[in-house]
Amino acid sequence: MKIAMIGTGYVGLVSGVCFSDFGHQVVCVDKSVEKLAKLQAGQVPIYEPGLDVVMARNVAAGRLSFTSDIAAAVDGAELQPGTCRQTLPELVGGMKMLAMTMLARCNLRSFGVRQ
Repeated sequence: MKIAMIGTGYVGLVSGVCFSDFGHQVVCVDKSVEKLAKLQAGQVPIYEPGLDVVMARNVAAGRLSFTSDIAAAVDGAELQPGTCRQTLPELVGGMKMLAMTMLARCNLRSFGVRQ
């Protein structure tokens, strides 16, 4: 199964690595160029003992990759387990939903829905 994991924070990265270790094709997406560079170099930007070994094994096996291209990641993905990212509070008590809105628009475009 092809899985698009949006966000490579603690939840997204650990989930993506574990899904790939179960044998699924996983593309982890993040907008941070610095974080992606570290991940592509085999560095784990969070503290999770042993994750680096499992991540390296699955990258080497071709089951795990990292990108900033959401559209390419969700294209053909059979599962998008939601967005693994924090929604930051606004000063007035609401939530900053810009990232969620951008993801929803991208997902709609990937399924051929025009806005």
